[in-house]
Amino acid sequence: MRPWWWRDGQTPIHAADTGTLNSLFFLTLTCASGSAMVQTIIFVPDMKNLLRREVQNGLFAFGPWVASQILFMTIFHGLGAFCLVVPEVYLVDARANFFGRYVLCVFLGPLMFMFLGLFVGALERSSDFEPSRQKCVSLLTFMVLFCGLIIPYPELQQWCRPIYKADPFSKLYNAVLIAFWRGIEFDADCADDLVSEGICYNTGAEYLQSLDVHADQYLENVLTFLVPIGLLAAGSVVGLYRVAYY
Repeated sequence: MRPWWWRDGQTPIHAADTGTLNSLFFLTLTCASGSAMVQTIIFVPDMKNLLRREVQNGLFAFGPWVASQILFMTIFHGLGAFCLVVPEVYLVDARANFFGRYVLCVFLGPLMFMFLGLFVGALERSSDFEPSRQKCVSLLTFMVLFCGLIIPYPELQQWCRPIYKADPFSKLYNAVLIAFWRGIEFDADCADDLVSEGICYNTGAEYLQSLDVHADQYLENVLTFLVPIGLLAAGSVVGLYRVAYY
């Protein structure tokens, strides 16, 4: 018996679907990222205690042990991203060639917030995970507010726009929008003046332009998002090194 959503991905995409689909992508990124972050934060106190005890007793080598833990968490969240994306692709548009790009984005979000939880947890002096959770949830909420879904970029106040530009989550969200809407053509015949006013669109690229998102910048957004991942990964290793030896 086929899933009830099996044929939904065969139906044409309409311009009126943009809000619903963008919300779906946003919720997927937010839930995956938040879940990875909280799971890591809960795990960190026990990880710190074990690392401190066994490294100082000479039973663990710091580098291989930390690398194995990070590798395990990375694979775990990668599989989680894959399981999230597969049903959505068949639900939304089974004909579109955005599966690989979408999986990559849904994987990178949890990866960054995994390292955020690891970094904050490693630096936290308390043996409880609650202070780390409060800090990280506040950061995630702040990023989500300025990512471009709740308030689209053209509607942001001038003082908010630099925050949007610097928000890593906005880069990831924009990459997902580009991955899906680029190449989409709507069954519409909109005049140029209607497109410029955001009343209707002929293509997904025109819709992206109305959000101040450039259809040819998928790779640029992804590469920009890799920067905080690298910084948080390095900070996490340094924080755990301090836990093990100081």
